[in-house]
Amino acid sequence: MSKKDSLVLRVIMMVCMTAFIICIAVTGVGSYMIHLANELGAKNEVQYAAHTLYNLYNDNFHGEYYYDNGLKKGSAELTEDDFKEIIRNIGQAGDMDFTIFWENTRMLTTLHDENGNPAVGTKASEEVVEQVLNKGLEYYFSDVSVNDVKYVGCYIPIMNSSAQAVGMVFAGKPLSSATRTTNTMTVFFALICGAILVVALIVTFLYSRKMVVALGDIKGYMTNIAECNFDSEMNDPTVKRLDEIGDIARSAQKLCSQLQGLIERDPLTGLLNRRTCSKKMDEMVKSSKIFSVVMADIDFFKKINDTYGHAAGDEVLTGVTSILLAEVRKNSGFAFRWGGEEFLLVLPEKDLAQTKAILDVLIEQIRAAEFHFEGKDIKVTMTFGGVQRDSHETYEQSINRADELLYNGKQSGRNRIVME
Repeated sequence: MSKKDSLVLRVIMMVCMTAFIICIAVTGVGSYMIHLANELGAKNEVQYAAHTLYNLYNDNFHGEYYYDNGLKKGSAELTEDDFKEIIRNIGQAGDMDFTIFWENTRMLTTLHDENGNPAVGTKASEEVVEQVLNKGLEYYFSDVSVNDVKYVGCYIPIMNSSAQAVGMVFAGKPLSSATRTTNTMTVFFALICGAILVVALIVTFLYSRKMVVALGDIKGYMTNIAECNFDSEMNDPTVKRLDEIGDIARSAQKLCSQLQGLIERDPLTGLLNRRTCSKKMDEMVKSSKIFSVVMADIDFFKKINDTYGHAAGDEVLTGVTSILLAEVRKNSGFAFRWGGEEFLLVLPEKDLAQTKAILDVLIEQIRAAEFHFEGKDIKVTMTFGGVQRDSHETYEQSINRADELLYNGKQSGRNRIVME
């Protein structure tokens, strides 16, 4: 197993053990709490339903309950259609049964006998009659027998104006249904805990893999930097991370940029140096497109150093660099500091005539420029030697030909452009 996989495995094992212990504890405590909560919930549910049914009848029908060839309330006869409509208005009535009793006899009910017929006319148990009709008490039963079926139910006495119980309102649900809900919730709770454990493991695995991959990306990037391969790039997800790994990645990029500048660029002028010239020239040759090569030299630069000092010479070099670089970049070219006061210019897709036009602009800009140093105005000129690369020669040979033309320009008076 690789070190990368080993790190991921260790993280997963640590999270797995912790999550498993938590899930076992939470499932045990949760199951007990669900049992208590469901028992209380069932009681509250049937009590709420019974009271709602009782209150809805009082709101819709006024007067006392009485029996006269059917159950009546005030002047209205209580029909089965009204009973069903009112039950539909009770929000929690989906799995419940309801009954309205006159005395101990079911007059309106959702219960059915063993043959599937409405249980109208059947009697309440003696236990219910004793507690509700005889004592006039609201009563909750956790396992009352209704038509030989165990129910969780609530009975509310219907009182007349003489404070006598003349009937009852019942709402309840089968005990098996209430128990099944408890068991289902417990199993569901356990499944949720298991699912959370699985999700935690998957997320941990994916995150740790991404973390290790990002660390490997940084390692590879730093290895390339150590080998001076500055073209190497890190993946965007690694660089864009918002954690400490992302900070390390961005610091590595900054380090690469600084090292590249130190290695590939001239520290005074900021131009690419001779070390990086070969790479750029190789790219130009591989493109199979024409390009021109120009060698340029500041005339009598040693005299500037001797007269004004090397600090003044540096000021002139940086000033000349700015002029050269601006014009070369305008023409999509490259500028290198070849050494001392000598520069190499490369102009892609430019023939001799186009190169001559660019150099004409440059030589006039150099002639017109004034470089200020400690209150003194310094003016300089430059000499240029330019060639168009022959497709049959190496770039080194093109540079040598341009250098020969520069030499000829120096010998013939300087401050001029010498082309093939």
